Amino acid sequence: MSDNKKKFDITVIIPTTAKAIRKTTLLLAIDSLVNQIDVTPNILIVINGKCFDPDLRNDLENTNNINIIYQEIGSAPLACALGRKNVTTEYFCFLDDDDYLLPDALKTRIDIFNRDRSLDVVVSNGLRKLTNKTETLIFPKGMNQARIDPLKCLFIKKSNWMASCAATFKSSSITQSFFEDYTNFYEWTYLAIRISLKKKIAFIDAPGYVINFTPNSLSTTTGFLIGQIEFHNAVSSLDLPKDIKNRSIIRWIDSWHSLSEYYRKDGLFKLAWQAHLNSLSTIKGFIKYFAYSRKLLINKQTSKKNNFQ
Repeated sequence: MSDNKKKFDITVIIPTTAKAIRKTTLLLAIDSLVNQIDVTPNILIVINGKCFDPDLRNDLENTNNINIIYQEIGSAPLACALGRKNVTTEYFCFLDDDDYLLPDALKTRIDIFNRDRSLDVVVSNGLRKLTNKTETLIFPKGMNQARIDPLKCLFIKKSNWMASCAATFKSSSITQSFFEDYTNFYEWTYLAIRISLKKKIAFIDAPGYVINFTPNSLSTTTGFLIGQIEFHNAVSSLDLPKDIKNRSIIRWIDSWHSLSEYYRKDGLFKLAWQAHLNSLSTIKGFIKYFAYSRKLLINKQTSKKNNFQ
């Protein structure tokens, strides 16, 4: 009886749009859970959005040992929050529908929890699979920097150890509130920061997951650039150490400058100036980016001249 109970002490939440194009990778993600060594996880799939494939949803709903929840709003952070709300096991974790866990991932993490009951989170290293199928360690030198100071690793080393499938959480410690307060971009980094400030984390050097890496075109969109600013606004409200807060302010300034550059290149000079003025709103920003004002002036004058020709 006790052995069976141990096998069902973790829930794995998979947020997915369940579109037909996601079927192959989603099924691989599920298979990686079914094939876990010595652990049979509770698989909880949160289908979110209205664009799901009806046949795929039907297949999932009729698959044994898989629980399905649906939310109409297409939002990964909200899907994660809904999944967390439905956790009834001692531990839980997440898995994207295009990634997968290695066979001993869950057993290794739970073993560490069992050895140290004071832990709140266990985070493992992972592998990044490139489009040419080459696999490389995400942290090739191990997780020691994160182990020494998780917060400084996030800000100073710019190394986010909290990939969506990297961590397993103790349910009694990492409550629903951690997932109800989120940012639309960098949501896992934001979660990592908040956990670093309050909770005890163990890091595993051995890889436990594989992320399928594709180039991120979002980084060139206004939504992403504005999301960076919103992320740093949220971070600024946290009770951070002084050196980390200063680093966050610099990132906030740089984000406004990047947005100004984006607008300038698009010929949207009014918006470029608004973003630029925000980047000058602190002493550090004024020193760093005041000279950029001349570039904006020259570009605007050139643009007006070309329009009259």
